[in-house]
Amino acid sequence: MFSNLIFFAPVLIGLTGAALVLGPYMAAVYQGRVGALRPVENALYRLCGISGAGQQWTGYARRFCCSTRQALWFCISFWRTQQWLPVNPQGFGPMSPDQAFNTAISFVTDTNWQS
Repeated sequence: MFSNLIFFAPVLIGLTGAALVLGPYMAAVYQGRVGALRPVENALYRLCGISGAGQQWTGYARRFCCSTRQALWFCISFWRTQQWLPVNPQGFGPMSPDQAFNTAISFVTDTNWQS
């Protein structure tokens, strides 16, 4: 019982400290006031080519579908070519196409259907 408290106390102290430090900043951001990290945020936006304009739901849906499709094809190609990848200590061969597709869908949709 006491050993559990020894491990739990630093986590609780760390979370409390983080909440005390980050809480006022997050409140200022949500209320629209300028936060201390606004210049860093603006520099990152400029670097990434992000404008301050909002986004319509159609643009969001299009980008969401595109990124999901890219993740799906990356996962499928990963499992279909795993025999040639550098870190394969157990020497697994490629997954069958249907198994790779099923596992990729499981990872992308977070449904845990992997076998």
